[in-house]
Amino acid sequence: MGHVVLTRQMKGSETHDTYYVYDDKGNLCFVLQPMYQSSANLDLYAFQYKYDGLNRCIWKKLPGAGYVEMVYDNADRLVFSQDGNQRALTAGNWTYYKYDSLNRLTEQGVCTNKVTTSGTTVHIRNYYDSYSFIGTQGFPASKFSNDTSGYGKGLLTGRMVAGLGTSSPVWKAWYYDVRGREVKRVESNAMSGYDVTTTTYSFTDKPLTVKHTQSAGSTGSTSLTEVTTYAYDSADRLQKVQHKLDSGPTVTLAEYGYDNFGRLNSKKLGGTLHTSTYAYNLRSWLTGISGSKFSQTLTYNNGSAGYNGNITAMDWTANGSSHRYTFAYDGLNRLTAATHGAGQYTEKVTGYDKNGNILSLQRYGQLTASTYGLIDNLTFTLAGNRPTRVDDAVAASAYNGGFEFKDGVKQANEYVYDANGNLTKDLNKGISSIQYNVLNLPMNITFASGGFVQYGYTADGIKRRMMYKEANNPDAPVNTVYCSNVIYEGSVAKLLLTEEGYVTLSDKKYHYYLQDHQGNNRVVLSSSGTVEEANHYYPFGGVFASSGNVQPYKYNGKEYVGKKGLNLYDYGARMYDAALGRFTTNDRFAEKYYSMSPYQYGANNPLKHIDVKGDSIIDINGKAITYQNNEWSSNATPDVKRVGNAMMRNSVGQSQFEKMMWSDYPITITLSSKDNNNPGRIGVTSTTGDENGNITKAKITLYMEIIEDIANIIPYAKQGEIVKRYRENLNIDQLSNITLDDVIGATGTHESVHALDKYSNHVGQPDKSKREQNPILKEIEYIKKIKHW
Repeated sequence: MGHVVLTRQMKGSETHDTYYVYDDKGNLCFVLQPMYQSSANLDLYAFQYKYDGLNRCIWKKLPGAGYVEMVYDNADRLVFSQDGNQRALTAGNWTYYKYDSLNRLTEQGVCTNKVTTSGTTVHIRNYYDSYSFIGTQGFPASKFSNDTSGYGKGLLTGRMVAGLGTSSPVWKAWYYDVRGREVKRVESNAMSGYDVTTTTYSFTDKPLTVKHTQSAGSTGSTSLTEVTTYAYDSADRLQKVQHKLDSGPTVTLAEYGYDNFGRLNSKKLGGTLHTSTYAYNLRSWLTGISGSKFSQTLTYNNGSAGYNGNITAMDWTANGSSHRYTFAYDGLNRLTAATHGAGQYTEKVTGYDKNGNILSLQRYGQLTASTYGLIDNLTFTLAGNRPTRVDDAVAASAYNGGFEFKDGVKQANEYVYDANGNLTKDLNKGISSIQYNVLNLPMNITFASGGFVQYGYTADGIKRRMMYKEANNPDAPVNTVYCSNVIYEGSVAKLLLTEEGYVTLSDKKYHYYLQDHQGNNRVVLSSSGTVEEANHYYPFGGVFASSGNVQPYKYNGKEYVGKKGLNLYDYGARMYDAALGRFTTNDRFAEKYYSMSPYQYGANNPLKHIDVKGDSIIDINGKAITYQNNEWSSNATPDVKRVGNAMMRNSVGQSQFEKMMWSDYPITITLSSKDNNNPGRIGVTSTTGDENGNITKAKITLYMEIIEDIANIIPYAKQGEIVKRYRENLNIDQLSNITLDDVIGATGTHESVHALDKYSNHVGQPDKSKREQNPILKEIEYIKKIKHW
């Protein structure tokens, strides 16, 4: 009951249908993408799932990729998984997972046998509660201090992360205060040194000072120390960020001002170096950024206005150079035309398929020193969601090596993919091979002309190294090393990234980014206010004009890799090709967007959306809180950790928590004592929605005083609606062992449905009596999974 079986979107009179098929137990078995209705090919256009007798997903297949197998233990915990690339190996590798008695991941790695974990290679090893691991391999007592306070009880205290590719292992330790806040972190780095970070907090859990010391070399022969200080206004909003590097002066990176509605209305960089002001309309949509070096005006309701947040025109000026785009969209809000004011840099998508794969694209640019015209007229040949060939009907090239698609060959299978859907050959760029690690991140890119680009990651997905070598160059490869926020070239520290730009370490000078509405770096300012770089972008991210090229972070603030004509943006989880408007690998969150191609960028609306790593639970300042490989990001509050850890005690809560992290809109989680207006309330979720009936923001509040009361009376009470849910689904022994975290997890799971399902709150369900149906069902699912060892 209550299952979605069809979502239909209309483009004029043309339907774009996504069908959902379930088994007789209500398990989702197939999702048929819109293109399936035109070409009934399950392999290319369907998400497929199989389940065991306990309704656990044991097999799934995403469109255009090999199937993934999953094995569980008697506690419903995932213990083995194997994807298409692992299965293709001679050894037939599996990823294994080990847990402690509290369901916490203790070890993860690869093995060659799913029964005995033979041929084991450990990728991640986690330690909890204490610091007994100090003094063992990788955790020398001279670098990692013991802590006998007991504040680490119940928390992640240490980790070993293996290196993948050219990277070395990393060892980490976390230290906490009495409130469970991270106050110190020690981590080995890729320069054979250590990073030590200490944090102090306000009484509202906001960071006040963050001190970071980095050493490089086994003897710590080189080091730097930075201290970042944060100040807040009377409403606890971030007001000022200051930075001090080594013995240098304290520099004000930024000061922030807010209007009466809490919206950012001013930002001062470098003290008095540059001021940007921000304007909004009645819907709180940003309409303008004003500043002496960069300004931007956004228009929503002119031309073919949809009154839905689509930007219909954009004007901007960067370093005195002004440009204008007007935009057109199809009925699915996909960009069809970005018409440049002077007609010089127009970009048009002249065809999409029903999944949102680009079929044809035109791009205009500079042809000579004084003429402009069509530089790309692309036609895509697809096999499912993946292009196998792209042809350019225009022979003209962009002036002076400018941005464009390079049609290097004209043949079948210009693009080749592996069993996981990762691009392994791009003959148009002369790439003969791309090899990936177990995380589907590129390790080794080789070129037919010789030379290579290599990446080194640790098993938590963090990039640690990039090596680059030209063909026939006798010199050693150029080695870029990423250590926390410091970037090395060889053994020399070059850049230190700050919250508003970077510091060049050769001269200790500060540089600042001026960004547009999407965080694209438009202007780079020196500490004296000189414009060092100005960038102008096509809508899909290509740079059509620039002055200066002093640093690599461009579109969306992502690193642009232009070496060997690679010309990709590194988004962390995937590489993005702005010339084609698509990613090179499958989206790890493809199941979040069933109706769309897993390679599309920003739902094909690159003015309104940006692609991030999919982490949408945010802190009070609007920054994403992430939980990856059993590690919280440093801005995760104790409240979020408490609720998240409790929810993730079983697969039901974990699934709901992950959905909140994958959400398109911000979700905040807080704990309070009780609701004075409704003293018996255990939790509440408040949501806001848009005119289309979609959730745009959610806030979950759990009331701990009531939750504690419920946890205490469950073993004995026989009445009460909430108590009844436990007593009807657990046996006597389970009831007697109910813990506070069990009730927090069940309540958080309940409220997560309100936050995620518009039909479980006022946004999509006007009938209040019906809003609780799905949350209660999901809460009961969680309760049924409660187990203790």
